[in-house]
Amino acid sequence: MKKLLCILLSLLLVLSIAACGGTSTGGGDDDDDSLKTSKTDKDDKDGKGTESGEVTGEYYDTGNFKALVPEGWKAFPQHDVFSDDPNEMNPNRLTISKGGEDDWDLFTKPNVQISYGGASTTLMATDESWYEDVEALDTVVSGDHTWTGFKGTSLGYKYIFLYEDTGKIQYQISIMYETNNGSISLDDADVKAILASIEPTNPDDLAAIAEAKPEDPATTDEPGTTEEPGTTDEPGTTDVPVTTSNDYDWWKGEWYGWWCVTDGTGVFENLNDIAWDAYAEINVYYDGTGIITLWDTETSRSSALVNCRLTFEPGTDAHGKMVSDTGSFFDSGSWLTNWEINAAPIAARDWVVDAGASTVSHFDDMIEIAGKYVDPYYSTESFTYHIYLRPWGTTWDDVKEGDTSGCLYRDMMPLYYDTWYLPLLEKGVTTMPDSFTDGKTILS
Repeated sequence: MKKLLCILLSLLLVLSIAACGGTSTGGGDDDDDSLKTSKTDKDDKDGKGTESGEVTGEYYDTGNFKALVPEGWKAFPQHDVFSDDPNEMNPNRLTISKGGEDDWDLFTKPNVQISYGGASTTLMATDESWYEDVEALDTVVSGDHTWTGFKGTSLGYKYIFLYEDTGKIQYQISIMYETNNGSISLDDADVKAILASIEPTNPDDLAAIAEAKPEDPATTDEPGTTEEPGTTDEPGTTDVPVTTSNDYDWWKGEWYGWWCVTDGTGVFENLNDIAWDAYAEINVYYDGTGIITLWDTETSRSSALVNCRLTFEPGTDAHGKMVSDTGSFFDSGSWLTNWEINAAPIAARDWVVDAGASTVSHFDDMIEIAGKYVDPYYSTESFTYHIYLRPWGTTWDDVKEGDTSGCLYRDMMPLYYDTWYLPLLEKGVTTMPDSFTDGKTILS
């Protein structure tokens, strides 16, 4: 009964998210063509990736742009993490998942994420240097769009990144194209249809496009006058991207530390004040988003304890804040030698990690992540978790010998710091092992 109740509540949550995210894909006035089953059957003008055949589906309108959601796919609007309203959606972001049913499927099933840059948001092409196994792509044409991009791998996920700048509007596409639960490609009719269907719906942006003239700097190719994202409007000035004082790249990389359980109830009560070494990899993207993968001595990089999408925002110091968007705790489904535990969601703003304002901020480059796990089926089984991390390669002598009076414990050191971490550093290991066992193998 508890499990059924949780499933029903989860379904209601998904429905409420869809209802708040702009124009729904499944309701509305029958006279509104944008809400009816739609087709994309444009001619293949040049044989280079435009539509061939017919794809049916429904359009989803975020408020700033719309895109086709083919049959068998689902639209996932993204929370606006900068809004005071927890139900407000980001009108510049939409993920369309093939076969996806809930937010967790965004980590395991192929999807197309669309980011929109108009009057309110400026985008730039994704930096190839942030990814592994990079492969350049030929120009991709889909409908009225012409994309440039590349393939790349990050945290084991395989992506295609596409970018288009029309002068007034920018689009950035992130396609997770290969997972254990399926794959998609740029040759798929559904993918082509999605890419071809994207168009602005923001009235201000539509007005700006309509008012653009051929001689405008944004629509000509004359040297020194092309307006790029983040440049000034003065003719002949050098194009310089907008920068901020926030050093979000500081978060990027591999981290080592520990985590512990407090306030455990139910089956977790006997784990109170027990700690495990922790390992994390954080990726930071150009648009102020990212992903964290975190594992411990009982899990591994590929079968992680935590996977969570992130956003970053200004904070107490220049490093800013790392904020949860959507993810899960106990992502691998097992822990402590295959002890089966239900994965619980990490929701938007469950974490607000301010690098400059925590109980450990007086130690250089140390962060604290705190949150609560509640079994999604049995609410009486829960615990509070505290995660402490520092960049891989950092020594902890200042923590061992320093003032920990305001911290959770007097002893704030990882359990295997002296017997696992330091020996690996002494052997010159600069890349964190994929598991605690792999580290022991290196030392043996």
